[in-house]
Amino acid sequence: MNIELTKPKETHLIKLEKELSEVNSSPFLTVLEGALVNIKPAIEMKSRRIGASKQRIPKEIDDNRATKIALRWLVEGARENEGPMFESLAKEIIDAYSKSGKVFKKKETLYKEAKSSQVFSSSR
Repeated sequence: MNIELTKPKETHLIKLEKELSEVNSSPFLTVLEGALVNIKPAIEMKSRRIGASKQRIPKEIDDNRATKIALRWLVEGARENEGPMFESLAKEIIDAYSKSGKVFKKKETLYKEAKSSQVFSSSR
């Protein structure tokens, strides 16, 4: 019986790390943490019933919830791009690290919506 030992395949995480190291000279975890800091929201919009209508009111959230939302936004942004997932995710992480791209704009629009809805937040 002849058993050949093969080299283990590269996982997507290793491919992602290589993709990020080609573009940025910083270590992978430093870039990822910086990207998460840049796109973590401090607030989220909740629907509240005020009178006869529903209004979206900004609400402060804790750090765990903010991290969860930021990671979800990163994955959603990567899914919208074409190509392999690790390349799309690397592109989104780099864009978030440099404060540009879809995910960072999503955070900015959330803050604009919250600022325009601040009038209703004082009633609750």
